[in-house]
Amino acid sequence: MGPASPVVEAGPGGLWIETVTLIVRGNRVGVAEAVKDWHDTGWTVTQGCTKHSDGCQNCLAATLTARTPGMEHLATPADGDVHRGRWTGKIDHLRENMAGPERWPEHLGRLWVFVGQMGDLFHDDVPDAYIDEVLAVASAHPQHYYGFLTKRSARMRDFFATRSAPSYVLLGVSVESPKYLYRVDDLLACRGDHVPFVQAEPLLNRLDLSQYFARGLGWVVAGPELGVHARPYDIEWFRFLRDQCADAGVPFFMKHQLDGVEHQAHPTMP
Repeated sequence: MGPASPVVEAGPGGLWIETVTLIVRGNRVGVAEAVKDWHDTGWTVTQGCTKHSDGCQNCLAATLTARTPGMEHLATPADGDVHRGRWTGKIDHLRENMAGPERWPEHLGRLWVFVGQMGDLFHDDVPDAYIDEVLAVASAHPQHYYGFLTKRSARMRDFFATRSAPSYVLLGVSVESPKYLYRVDDLLACRGDHVPFVQAEPLLNRLDLSQYFARGLGWVVAGPELGVHARPYDIEWFRFLRDQCADAGVPFFMKHQLDGVEHQAHPTMP
């Protein structure tokens, strides 16, 4: 069974609400399950990216962008395959969405926000000044929790060497295999009162994070690859992460059920 095509409402200020769930494929235990994500919504302040590491092979954001009319300048189907998008290398800075939190309806309450979910805010082609603008808007609306996620950990480290991330921010790095554990070292070098987290998605190999919990790693999110071309995984990789977090007392969020149990813990925020 392939992924359902997401139906997304583009609301004011880049507030995107997914109205259908995607379906996991490539699961070695052979079960397709509904996906639940850690964020309530995305704040789309940029769109577009370039391939950076192994986890980018079947980028969901590229695939969704390639399926969207009028987005051909950002992504196209790879070799004509609508189930695998390929970034063109162009990045749009969506200033029209910058004021998003100012326009989000108050009745939605406090939101967990994925900032820049259709790209990577710490891409080399996104200026520091633009990231500063995003943080300034977030600082004016600290009632929400803002998650920043990157594979470009050195850029994030250098950016927050001269700035302090506030307590309503979560800074995260994608780590798909042990090859990229250096990103956690970069993450933990960032200054501020934020929550540092690892998103182990798409998880492509067994990952040992135990050395980082005592150094301040405060949350782990995990999930398999999605889509028709999803690479297989071993369920033991996720059990290993779950058990590491339990031993360290660190919240663990799994994007689908693990052994019939939902793990959807968020970190404690101010």
